[in-house]
Amino acid sequence: REIAEELGIAVLPGEMQIAGIAEETASPGDRAIVLFLYTCPRWAGDPHGHDGQGWGWFSPSEAAALPLAPMDRQLLAALSSRDAG
Repeated sequence: REIAEELGIAVLPGEMQIAGIAEETASPGDRAIVLFLYTCPRWAGDPHGHDGQGWGWFSPSEAAALPLAPMDRQLLAALSSRDAG
């Protein structure tokens, strides 16, 4: 549902595979944040940002040069190490 809302594409959940997890530990009294990164080999539709957000296709080195949040850097490292192995 979120993918359809954000990117305007349809995916089959059974085809999605987990590619990485990023975690940010919580301060006392706060909740931890956990992000899951999935890969999906096929989808229907043409992806575009519904809320005006930018997006694009990037190689790992191109993505590393982007101004990413720390948790996004964790996900990029997980994806890069997965693809290298």
